[in-house]
Amino acid sequence: MMKKRLEKRCESGLLLLVILIIGYAHLATGGVRQVDRIVLSSLAVLILFVWILRLWVLTKSRILIPPVTWGVLLFTGYALWQYGRADVEYLARKEVVFCLIAAILFIVTVSSLHRQEASQWICVALVFLAMVTSIYAIYQYVTPSSSVWNIPQWIQYRDRASGTYINPNHFSGFLELVFPLCLSLVILGRFGHAPKILMGYAAVVMIGGIAVTFSRGGWVSFGLTVVLFSVFLLTQKDYRNRGILMIVLGSLALIGVFRKSDFDQSRFQTAFGDGHIQNVRFPIWEGAVNVFRNNNPWTGVGPGHFSAHWFRYRPEQVQTSAEHVHNDYLELLVNWGLIGVILVSLILILFFVGMARTWKFVKPEIKNFTVKHSTKAALVVGVCFSMIAILVHSFVDFNMHIPANALLVSLLLAISSGYCRFSTDAYWFRLNGLVKGILTLVAISTAVFLISVIVREWPSEREITRSGRGSGFSEKLGHLQKAFEADPLNFKTSQGIALRLILEIQELQNFQKRNSQINREIDAQIKRHCEKALIWLDRTLVLNPYHSKSLMWKGMCYHWLGRGEEALPFFEQAMELDPKSYFIAARFGYHHYLLKDYDEALKWLTESIRLTEFLSYYSVDPDKEKKYAFAQAYLLHVQRILKKQGEPTAKKGVVLPEISD
Repeated sequence: MMKKRLEKRCESGLLLLVILIIGYAHLATGGVRQVDRIVLSSLAVLILFVWILRLWVLTKSRILIPPVTWGVLLFTGYALWQYGRADVEYLARKEVVFCLIAAILFIVTVSSLHRQEASQWICVALVFLAMVTSIYAIYQYVTPSSSVWNIPQWIQYRDRASGTYINPNHFSGFLELVFPLCLSLVILGRFGHAPKILMGYAAVVMIGGIAVTFSRGGWVSFGLTVVLFSVFLLTQKDYRNRGILMIVLGSLALIGVFRKSDFDQSRFQTAFGDGHIQNVRFPIWEGAVNVFRNNNPWTGVGPGHFSAHWFRYRPEQVQTSAEHVHNDYLELLVNWGLIGVILVSLILILFFVGMARTWKFVKPEIKNFTVKHSTKAALVVGVCFSMIAILVHSFVDFNMHIPANALLVSLLLAISSGYCRFSTDAYWFRLNGLVKGILTLVAISTAVFLISVIVREWPSEREITRSGRGSGFSEKLGHLQKAFEADPLNFKTSQGIALRLILEIQELQNFQKRNSQINREIDAQIKRHCEKALIWLDRTLVLNPYHSKSLMWKGMCYHWLGRGEEALPFFEQAMELDPKSYFIAARFGYHHYLLKDYDEALKWLTESIRLTEFLSYYSVDPDKEKKYAFAQAYLLHVQRILKKQGEPTAKKGVVLPEISD
């Protein structure tokens, strides 16, 4: 009796933790910030420990393992193997930890929360969460609001609602995952009138939430899902009238939106328009294809490594970094290779085949010439159409790299796969002491790995935050150094330390220029900072050998140390890793200017100015003029020199502009 009571409490605890991890990820800007990822990892560890406890107090010594579970386990094992061989540990760690959390959520849910009562609680929580945040999104659009939880929204998203997310496209992705489930529960579910009315209201609010995101991919995937859902209802004899009604209402709503909103129409026109404003996705896809072609096609470049390889292969029109491909399929191919594509395809095939086999065992029954609604059928159908929606949207966005959305996909796959138990008893596996011991060992090993990551990342993130609030050079630098001590494999921290030293060097140089005097003490300080910066730049390059800007700054440090002749190899390596960067081209031209190689300086400064024109090609860059000024200033100097064949003389008190990163 005591054992059974403890088992029920473990199930209740797991249900609460699963809802909590999804809710937190959704409300905390999609879980994209580092601090939020640490919280999600901590919740995953807690889920593992509760799951282990439940494993040992099971009254029935068996566990549910539907076929899709094997696909999840295979991909998780492949991810861990890729992590062990990754070139940049920090990038791979973020991706693999993310995969582990999703796998934990799936396995725990499918094995412990497969009962219908738990599934219903999860669905109700998701519908409520989507409804509340849709109301918040509509409020953002009506107000209009320029922040998310007091976090300033990116300037390109100011006219669009993003709910609790940073990017409106990803918020739309969340809603299009929940909406088909909600709609299916309303039409097919076995609920009372009051719950169905509330869920119907929630569905209408979600439609409003998707509309105000102005996400083209979200609209297309939502519209296609509604059409397919309507077609499905038409195939069901007792639901044909509802299917026709959905098609009519959906068509009228779509026509109304496009006729009333000029912004909606302009969003689609700019997606495929000619001229200055175009869709940045297309050149990013082009660069991603080049990354894939020039690296190992079977294993890819490594988990999360697209952002590191992007610069070498990017088109010149995109003068910004690209963390993601804006196409989940192409990013999967680039990062994980053909093996990764095969494993993910296996998961999807096993899922949809499993749902097709399950359908005839859970579909609504007809008794006494009336249809008997089924919540099991509603959940199976709703999740299938949710998957279709996100799979369509994934062609133009990276929803599966947003923790909140990816975890929700994992959860939906788990609760629907649990219904495979109605089709056969073959998916139940008996547990003995040996099997429990192996599962416990694997779970504890996974928890230990996640805890080791948390122990490193939490103090590091705390010190980085303190550095941003610091008031002086020494204080900021001190916090960054402590952050690196806590997580010595994070190349971004070592790069940040080097850049902090470089900024201080530039401040000291500008001080000397403004006062038109040479101060030996300041010169000595500049030299010390340069030597320290070189050490940190070397550490950055060890951790991330693809970091072109660290090579470029090494070259600049050698110039500041009076060893300009030694700088050339570093500039050449930087240009090899990022051959189409306005930033590196400007510094390369400046390098030749300092060496008095004016012909080469003219060539690279001119090239930098040409590339700078692309800074506003896809979006408005408020700092464009500042970035343009550096190359322009030195280009004028070089032109005067070539014309007069003499050295330029800087006027007293004039400070040449510095280019910003």
